[in-house]
Amino acid sequence: MTIEPIMSRDVHHCRPDHTLDYAASQLWEHDCGSLPVCASDDDGEPRVIGMLTDRDICMAALFQGKPLHELKVADAMSRDIRVAKVDDRLEDVELLMRELKIRRVPVTDESGRLVGIVSLADFARVARGRAKPLLIYSHSLYIAFRPVQFRRRVPRTGSRAPPARSSAVGRSEERILHSVPQ
Repeated sequence: MTIEPIMSRDVHHCRPDHTLDYAASQLWEHDCGSLPVCASDDDGEPRVIGMLTDRDICMAALFQGKPLHELKVADAMSRDIRVAKVDDRLEDVELLMRELKIRRVPVTDESGRLVGIVSLADFARVARGRAKPLLIYSHSLYIAFRPVQFRRRVPRTGSRAPPARSSAVGRSEERILHSVPQ
């Protein structure tokens, strides 16, 4: 399976000459945590040249000591970025995200034009619909989205003392209250 069916096509971007207050308002308005930074080429199509996160904006304001309307996106954006192509395999993009510890990757077409973005949430939606996500995704991604078992400590009968603290599963003082089938 390729990345194209799971990516978000409604991707918003900013330009390096925009101010950081404009970028921050775009992040707020579109409820997203990052924006691809694009420059237009000769045909006017957006080409990804960087990424800007809400954290980048905060750190630029803090360390440069200026208000956001005086700072440009180019002052805060990450330039060392990776992109995925629409025909890349899910496994390859997930591996890239895991190895680089990034949450979002811009997606480009064969000519390099920005066409979408893929995030960990997109992978989670796909994993939720599969019976055995471990067969397709890495162990670390499966662990992050696997069903959770809730446990509660139950005092031992005949004892007034509080239950012993233990993180071990399966001891007599613990009982499963709710279990989600795996």
